[in-house]
Amino acid sequence: MRVVKVKLEGLNGPTVFRDVDAAVDELRTQIEFGLAEGDDTPIAVTFDDLSEEEYHALPEFMGY
Repeated sequence: MRVVKVKLEGLNGPTVFRDVDAAVDELRTQIEFGLAEGDDTPIAVTFDDLSEEEYHALPEFMGY
């Protein structure tokens, strides 16, 4: 399956999405709340192919 990985540099691992709309929502959230004014922190967006097993083996978000 095709997935989208969104990562704000400096934070742990990327967040992985099956749905492009969810990835766009994550980008919006990181831009609005993850970056301070004047920040020069890159946001990486990559596409990858994962099997169902690889996708389900990804760690779940456990909160901050």
